[in-house]
Amino acid sequence: MSNQLFKDVFDFIYNARDIGVGFISNNLILIESTAIMISALLLWGIISILIKTDFINEKADEISDVMQKGKSFQRKSVRAWNQVKLKMASADLLQWKAALLEADAILNEILKMSGYNGSDLSDKLNNMTTAELSNLEDIKEANNICGHIVKEPEYDLSREESIRIGKIYKKALIELNLIDE
Repeated sequence: MSNQLFKDVFDFIYNARDIGVGFISNNLILIESTAIMISALLLWGIISILIKTDFINEKADEISDVMQKGKSFQRKSVRAWNQVKLKMASADLLQWKAALLEADAILNEILKMSGYNGSDLSDKLNNMTTAELSNLEDIKEANNICGHIVKEPEYDLSREESIRIGKIYKKALIELNLIDE
């Protein structure tokens, strides 16, 4: 009896393959075309997502960084500094504050990448000397003002003061060979 059951199941499976053969052979071009279109749409979606998430540029920067020993970090920092300059050119007080906070973050990241220890920029600056950064005291003052901006959103900042602080960060970035301006 079990042999008969096995034979019946095997015959059913063997004959079942013939069920779809007629449909597939008659519509093979349509099925292939549909598969190609779906594959193309999925490929387009993957490429779009990679472009929108900047994944490719990040991976290229990582590879470039390894091969060129830090050049991609410098490019990223220059791009970030350009954003700081754009915000400083604005007539909006909030943009000035954001620009100074970004400049502070850029300097913190540079010092971190350079091996300076500390939980924040203030700690890193306290571990430095004026031989390492000539305007160290000015940077400490600028960092202190950025701390006030973070803690007190209504902190009063004049246009002249924000420009002066921006120039302090700029001088430090030039000394650290990050920007050429």
